[in-house]
Amino acid sequence: MLEDEIIQQLKEEQKKDIKLYKIEEDQNKIIFGLRTKSVDKSEIQKIIAQKTAKEVIILSDPFEEVEYVLNRKVIDYIKSHGGELKLVKVDQEKGEVVVSMSGACALCPSAVVTMKAGIRRILSQFIPWVKRVEPAEEPKEPDFGFKLAPKTT
Repeated sequence: MLEDEIIQQLKEEQKKDIKLYKIEEDQNKIIFGLRTKSVDKSEIQKIIAQKTAKEVIILSDPFEEVEYVLNRKVIDYIKSHGGELKLVKVDQEKGEVVVSMSGACALCPSAVVTMKAGIRRILSQFIPWVKRVEPAEEPKEPDFGFKLAPKTT
């Protein structure tokens, strides 16, 4: 894999503190996620440019990475169900992403499953440090407009 080759080259140059992972690739460009304190991302872009003829985009901010994947892989699905999704918080250290779902998704009984299983699965497929996706708001019981009979003992 290209990212493994680049990491190896940088480690040989005594730059050990690097995590590089491919988020997406098409015919014209490659998008990478990067975590490092010892290497300037322009240096990595230069190395990748030497190995491929593609445009190289490096996302080095966790919020920016998550937002990119949500916009490319998740938002259209949520909108197709009448919902909206907003990225609220990203905590890379904990591997946690907090999102707010509104519109039709706000009262949908499947929203929590969509969030915890579907969105988390997609994010962790492209961004290896994502471990959990949590709601910004507590799930709400839908109001169907009728009262339940009181319990009798």
